Amino acid sequence: MYIFSHTALYSQEEHYKKLYEDEKSVHSKTQEHLYTTEEQLQEKVNLVEELKLRHEQKIAETTNSYEFKLHDLREEKDKEIAERDDKINKMKKQMADVLKGNSW
Repeated sequence: MYIFSHTALYSQEEHYKKLYEDEKSVHSKTQEHLYTTEEQLQEKVNLVEELKLRHEQKIAETTNSYEFKLHDLREEKDKEIAERDDKINKMKKQMADVLKGNSW
C-alpha cells in the first residue's frame, strides 16, 4: 500500500484541477467557435435563399416579358399575313376582271 504525503496529494490535486480548467477552457472555446460557425452558416443560408428568390423573380419577369413579346410578334405576323392575303385577293380579282374584259 502506498502512502502519499500530503504535499504529493495536494500537488496531484492541483495538477488535475489545472487539467480540468484547461479542458473546460478548450470546451468553452469550442462552443464559442461552434456558435460563431452556426451563425455564419445561417447567414449564408439566408443569403442563398434571398438570392434564390431574387433569381426566381427575375426568371418569372423574364418569362412574362418573353411571353408578351412572343404574343405581340404572333399578332403582328398574323396581321401581316392577313394584309398580304387581302392584297393577293384584290390582285386576283383585278386580274380576273381584266381577263373578263379582254375575253369579249
